[in-house]
Amino acid sequence: MNLTRFTALMSVPAAFAHACLTFAQLLTVSVVVAAANISFKAAGGSCLKSLVRPEDLLAANARFESTT
Repeated sequence: MNLTRFTALMSVPAAFAHACLTFAQLLTVSVVVAAANISFKAAGGSCLKSLVRPEDLLAANARFESTT
């Protein structure tokens, strides 16, 4: 998802440099970045459960949520 966000966001300066930046592209980029953020955060929480021992899960989940 980070690669998706990077690609979408880097299309803005590339389009601006080629003088073809449009409002529709900006809207599309904002939708793609928002969807990628949601997916990334959901996957991060799921991966946390598989990476941390069950007895440490409460503390790890609290730390993970405090970063958001």
